[in-house]
Amino acid sequence: MLYFYDFLKILHFLFASILCITLIEDIYRWAKNPQASIPFLHKHLFRIIIPFSLLQLLMGFTMISLKHYNFHEKWVMVSVIGFPIFIASWLLFVYFSTCLLRRQSLAMLGFAMLSLLFMIFFMTNKIL
Repeated sequence: MLYFYDFLKILHFLFASILCITLIEDIYRWAKNPQASIPFLHKHLFRIIIPFSLLQLLMGFTMISLKHYNFHEKWVMVSVIGFPIFIASWLLFVYFSTCLLRRQSLAMLGFAMLSLLFMIFFMTNKIL
């Protein structure tokens, strides 16, 4: 059971790294040329960001249940609540970028990054 948890944790970190690198690449391309980045935003959204985010969520729930953490702990609740906030913000960022609404895109990008940072902070520190 412990080996399975360790395997999941390594996969969790690996997928999180791939997800973060993709986000950084998308933000870089968008900041450089918003109109030219739209195809990359859409491709990455459906091929990497949504699938890897869902895998992160499933692996997170599995690891929480394997370690018998309480779902009412603050770090678990922030992670679970932060997930739909991050996904919705990123979807709105891509939508507003497609419509060439820069101010709204920036707001949603900031909100998505803030929610992601909160999730990472609470998960790594396991604040109770």
